[in-house]
Amino acid sequence: MRVSTFIAKNSRGALMQVKDQLGEDAIILRNRRVGDRIEITATTDLNQPDWTPESASGRGARRNDIRDQNLQNELTSLRDTLEQLLAKRSWQDSANVPATQATVGQRLAALGLSKSLGGWISDNVRDDGTLEQQWASSIQLLTSCLPLMEMDSVKKSKMVACVGATGSGKTTCVVKLARQAANEFGEHAVGVIALANGASAEAGQLEGHRALAGIETRTAADKASLSKAIAALRGKDRIFIDTSGLSFRDPDMTKQLEWLTEQIPPIRIMLVISAASQMGTTRELLRRLGATRLDGAIITKVDEAVSLGGVIDTLIKRRLPLSLVVDDRDPDIVPHNTDPVAFVERAVDLLEERQIGLAARPIRYAPATA
Repeated sequence: MRVSTFIAKNSRGALMQVKDQLGEDAIILRNRRVGDRIEITATTDLNQPDWTPESASGRGARRNDIRDQNLQNELTSLRDTLEQLLAKRSWQDSANVPATQATVGQRLAALGLSKSLGGWISDNVRDDGTLEQQWASSIQLLTSCLPLMEMDSVKKSKMVACVGATGSGKTTCVVKLARQAANEFGEHAVGVIALANGASAEAGQLEGHRALAGIETRTAADKASLSKAIAALRGKDRIFIDTSGLSFRDPDMTKQLEWLTEQIPPIRIMLVISAASQMGTTRELLRRLGATRLDGAIITKVDEAVSLGGVIDTLIKRRLPLSLVVDDRDPDIVPHNTDPVAFVERAVDLLEERQIGLAARPIRYAPATA
């Protein structure tokens, strides 16, 4: 029996050698990988004396196996080809994009935007202008995508709850909002509730806060006690609720949110996001919250942030309205109404500060009223 061995870089190349030298009727005896190459052993003659004859059914089964093996080889080769194409796609995409548009995309990525949002923005900006014109248009488009709440809507709400990850600045927000409302309506007209998930650390922190002196403060540890605390404060003009920190690793994470969303009258639920934290944690938290109702976002620690692009990206993708900005822990400094233009400008300033070492311009906000 004449047996031949063929070696090539891939299955396709080895099969081509078999076809060229042995013809269409060649039978594959063995197929294996040797190092980074493919080795195929094939023959065209099964009738030599050293070959044991097979029955007709055996030969049919063997030919079926050989056809199956050939098909598998072709699929393997096709997979290798697709992997190579996908590996080159990123480079090819960049190579096919005009230089100015590619530079804008790089700036958006450096700003902190995800590839999907940055790519969408760069694709929807006219590419017939200069680099700076396209960059300015990209920032305008980004600003227009930022969802906003109605001015002063948080401060005009009778009941507001601040939720968020541990260390996001929820307590600071509650203290600032309560102090601001007390300055407007009087301390007697404001109430604060510390909602703890079976613990009292948050309650103790609020009760001992100097800025809440004269403001009635109550605690709650479950849905029933929360309802009772709200009922006790129902005569107040403003009620603010502080909550325990949310963690996506906590199986009971959504329990407090359910307590809040099931209250009557409804409570405005604000997600507090620290601009100084890793946005990956916030995105995972939002992903696990799923369809849980969130009325808007309050951004804290802006004065400590090195980038705001991740915050902007998260708000746009979740369609979470931006309401207030808190960038100072002093309770006497009130939260700011959010100017989207100023907020995005601040993000750009932080980018320039990182890139060329320039001090960022002070962020400008519209005065807020209770």
